[in-house]
Amino acid sequence: MDGVRVTLLEGKKNKTEKGWNIPLLSYHADGVGIFFRRAGIISGKHYHKGNSPSRTPEKGILIDGKAKFYCKNLETGDEQETFVEAPVSWEIDPMIYHEMHMITDCTFIERIHEQDGNDFFFL
Repeated sequence: MDGVRVTLLEGKKNKTEKGWNIPLLSYHADGVGIFFRRAGIISGKHYHKGNSPSRTPEKGILIDGKAKFYCKNLETGDEQETFVEAPVSWEIDPMIYHEMHMITDCTFIERIHEQDGNDFFFL
């Protein structure tokens, strides 16, 4: 019908052993990604230096599931563990190493930008 568009996203999924991702970029290369992670998976394991607009700060929303965030400020050495249950949002500033431990299967969204690949650093 004119004015209605339905798109099968299965072919656009980036499947990994962790789960899957579907990037949804808009015309201006800003957008959101939808991520599914299985229970027991650890996501993240990185930090950002602030080189990408969508990672200064990194913002996300846990829309389903339970997880534990582990964060370490790389400048001060301070560490924190936080248990969260959906729905909850987060913001993580640059130079904060972070991991998300999935306690249950989890679905979350994050801001993404086409320049994000330049701002992921691993210890």
